[in-house]
Amino acid sequence: MTVKKTKKGFELVKTKVLLYVQFQYRLLTSASRVTPDFMVLGGQKCGTTSLHRYMKQHPNVLPPYKKDSSFFDANYFRGFSWYRAYFPLQTKIEKLQSNGEHFVTGEVTTSYIHHPLTPQRVFDANLPEVKFIALLRNPVDRAYSHYQHMVRTKRETLSFREAIEKEDERLYDIENRVRAGDDEALKLFRNFSYKNRGRYVEQLSRWFALFPKERFLILKSEDLFQQPEQVCDQVFEFLGIPPRKLAQYKNVNPGGYASAEAETLQALAEYFKPYNQQLADLLGHDFGWDSPQ
Repeated sequence: MTVKKTKKGFELVKTKVLLYVQFQYRLLTSASRVTPDFMVLGGQKCGTTSLHRYMKQHPNVLPPYKKDSSFFDANYFRGFSWYRAYFPLQTKIEKLQSNGEHFVTGEVTTSYIHHPLTPQRVFDANLPEVKFIALLRNPVDRAYSHYQHMVRTKRETLSFREAIEKEDERLYDIENRVRAGDDEALKLFRNFSYKNRGRYVEQLSRWFALFPKERFLILKSEDLFQQPEQVCDQVFEFLGIPPRKLAQYKNVNPGGYASAEAETLQALAEYFKPYNQQLADLLGHDFGWDSPQ
């Protein structure tokens, strides 16, 4: 092993140890920490990482310990003290706001919108002031981007057409299994839910059954990709912080892959049409997803 590799390995271990120590301190002080002002709920492959990067650039947004706590879905067993460790100390917030400025903190977990138990768990946590932000992308494009991610990470071996055709079989009775605490089912649900994740109306309906609609900002991913400054202004206004022109608006993880078969994409577009119409009825706004972008 070269000296360079040894040094790199040492630095990696050093960073991990430092992060561990930092989080232990956060755990010890969790009772003195604030709860989130906002949650970005997802969806997956809809631009949430880009939005997270943009929001972190605003001086009035205090980021969490790290993106994607996944507390209200995969890490719920860890307990609420573990979750609060992700957020700033109350004294820090009070000091910052002593001059009259408003500061906010929150988290971004891309799977929250999709997990069937998350809305009730958030409701049970009694976070009366929390606001919710969701990014929704043309479900056909989202599904193909999701598929490509699974291929890159070597978790998908089927063709896109086969994966779509076999999804119902792969995810048979999946929500009931996830609700029952089946970890293997949760893994399947996350990995192979190409169509399932794009049925946004089902997911948002669960949230709206528990929280008033005015606490939600529902954004179109394509608007974020094409007009990031305007979308960020909407987000900042929604959170009650001053407008801010950021240093850069760079799309994170834009992807680069060959197009899928037109026949498969068109079949998916037809599949999603009734769900998109139901979503338009629910929100009072049509996103215009008649075909893949």
